[in-house]
Amino acid sequence: MNEEFGNKPIIFFDGICNLCNSIVQFITRHDKKERFLFAFLQSEKTKVILSNFKYTQSKLETIILLEENKLYFLSTAALRIVRGMNFLCSLLFIFIIIPKLLGITSIN
Repeated sequence: MNEEFGNKPIIFFDGICNLCNSIVQFITRHDKKERFLFAFLQSEKTKVILSNFKYTQSKLETIILLEENKLYFLSTAALRIVRGMNFLCSLLFIFIIIPKLLGITSIN
């Protein structure tokens, strides 16, 4: 789906939300391999990409990860993001089991 971006994972975030912007700054500082791309949820390109997954934005105050042609939300997205960062951050990925236990994972 995101071939035009080199199949890099894309993090969609609320460009107006201060917390979301702080999270993106944190990720940028710790993403030494420059693995992730970023896009505002408010952008027209984002709306087009997300509509391909039959996802309509009802709520902008969130973080969505597009990785390997799947959308991940909230804590699942956050934990998958930290997995791709430095070693200490990637240790947090162990908590991915919690969203799976609650049945919150992804949209194909």
